[in-house]
Amino acid sequence: MGGFGGLSPGERSGTPQPGSYLDPSLQESDADRSFSQSTLQATQQQRVLHSNDAAIAQREREIEDIAQGIIELSDLFRDLQNMVIDQGTMLDRIDYNVERMNTDVKAADKELVVASGYQRRTTKRKIILLLILIIFGMIILLVIKPKKHG
Repeated sequence: MGGFGGLSPGERSGTPQPGSYLDPSLQESDADRSFSQSTLQATQQQRVLHSNDAAIAQREREIEDIAQGIIELSDLFRDLQNMVIDQGTMLDRIDYNVERMNTDVKAADKELVVASGYQRRTTKRKIILLLILIIFGMIILLVIKPKKHG
C-alpha cells in the first residue's frame, strides 16, 4: 500500500481524524469544552436542586398550613363538644325542673282543694257566727226593752 508515497489513509485525506490533533491550543480547546460542559451540567444540576429545594419548601409550607388547619379544626370540635356537654347539662336541668314542677303542681292542686274546703267551712262558720251574734243581739234587745216599759 505504499502506492501513494507511503502515506496512511488518514494522512492522505484532508479531513482530520479525532484524536489526531497535534496543535496544543486545539487540545486545550477540547479541555475547555469538556470543562464548560461539566460546568454547564453542574449548573443545571444546581438549578434542578434549587428547584427541588423550592418545591420541597413549598410542600413543607403547605403541610404546615394543613397541620395548622387540622389543629384549628380540632379546637373547633373540642369547643363544639364542650357546648354539647353544656347543653346536655342544661337539658337535664330543664327535664329535672319540669318533673319537679309536675310534682309541685300536683301538690299545689291538693293544697288548693284543702284550702277551698277550709274556705267553705270558714264561710259557713262566719255565717253561723253572724247569725249567732244577731240572735244574741235580739235577745239582749228583747231583755233590755221590756224592762224600760215596765
